[in-house]
Amino acid sequence: MVPMVMMVLMVLMVLIFLILLMLLLVVLVLVLGLVVVLVVVVLVVVVLVVVLVVVLVMVLVVLVFELLVVLLLVVVMLLVLLVVLIAELVVMLVVVVIMVVVVVMVLTKQMLLVVVLLEVLALVLVVVLAVLVVVLVVVLVIVMVLLVVVPVVVLAVVLVVVVLLLVFLVVLVVVLIMVVVLVVLEVLLQVLVVLVLIVVVLFAVVVLLLLLLLLLLLLLLLLLLLLLLLLLLLLLLLLLMIAIA
Repeated sequence: MVPMVMMVLMVLMVLIFLILLMLLLVVLVLVLGLVVVLVVVVLVVVVLVVVLVVVLVMVLVVLVFELLVVLLLVVVMLLVLLVVLIAELVVMLVVVVIMVVVVVMVLTKQMLLVVVLLEVLALVLVVVLAVLVVVLVVVLVIVMVLLVVVPVVVLAVVLVVVVLLLVFLVVLVVVLIMVVVLVVLEVLLQVLVVLVLIVVVLFAVVVLLLLLLLLLLLLLLLLLLLLLLLLLLLLLLLLLMIAIA
């Protein structure tokens, strides 16, 4: 009886040890999953910081580009003003020359030539003004394109890149979290299956041990019955011997 009880106690101790070992494995798997999630979160934060730094650098580049464009605009406007001043000086010189010629011709009574020269002067002035207007319009169009279109395009490209990076990071985080959850669930399921198998096997062992114990008890009872039968036979023999004597 004592060896059977000791065996049952040893089986129970092994069962408790295996259960504790499986629980330790589950805790380790959960800790590893949490570590993986934390690492992923840290990586995502680092990537977001890098993306924000890149965006800030791009914004600074755009601002510097706009400042350069403004400086270019100022330089172009100064050049245009210089051209206008030179043109005005040329026109004034032409006007002075023509006035001198007109005065000379008036003094010499050549009125027809005066009229022709006045018409030529008017045409020259009109052409000069038209050229100046065209130059100013072209310069303004170029400056507007540089100031409006280029920064908008650059900012649009930067925003598209940032949005794509954020979407990629979100998808990556979701996929990694799903993978970690699936791995943890799979490990837990395997651990539960192993625990169930161990419990079933140990239960079967305990049942077999109990059956063996019952068989031993039955054998002991049979032995006792046999001993009783032998004693009865001995008593009968004694009684017969006494009766014969």
